[in-house]
Amino acid sequence: MSYDPRTTALTTDELGAYSQIDAWTRRSLDNDFATTLGTLQDTPLGFTPDASRNYLVEAMLLMQSASALVGPLVNWAGPKGITEAACVIEGPLSATAIGTRFVTGMSGTALTLGTFPTANESYLVRLRGLVRVGASPGAGDIRMQVAAAVAGTTITVRARSVLLYRRV
Repeated sequence: MSYDPRTTALTTDELGAYSQIDAWTRRSLDNDFATTLGTLQDTPLGFTPDASRNYLVEAMLLMQSASALVGPLVNWAGPKGITEAACVIEGPLSATAIGTRFVTGMSGTALTLGTFPTANESYLVRLRGLVRVGASPGAGDIRMQVAAAVAGTTITVRARSVLLYRRV
């Protein structure tokens, strides 16, 4: 059996045989993260990338708005030294429509979600992306960011929202 630590992890099953498992690393929120600010705020969902590596990144955020009239802004950010990055962010625009934003780079335009159909009810926002890290990345994490589309409205990323990443 070949074993590549960049893409797989090795484990033993009940019979002692070696098998490969998918090597995603998971970060999840232990507590709710809330903001009322209209500028993007870093959430605790992030990871420090290694130099000269490529990563697949996925985030699944359970989000709420205190107002059915105001939705969140959602984006990702990263340190200097990211040579290439692109992602798709998807989330509800209304009770019947999904919004999609294609973001290039780590500081592209955030997805402005419309109104969540019901205040204080959880809705799924999903990010999928690919990141190429250069030989000398700056200090900091690749991280999820959120804001209120209208400052003063509480936007919450619920506990157990998750960020998954793996080297490829």
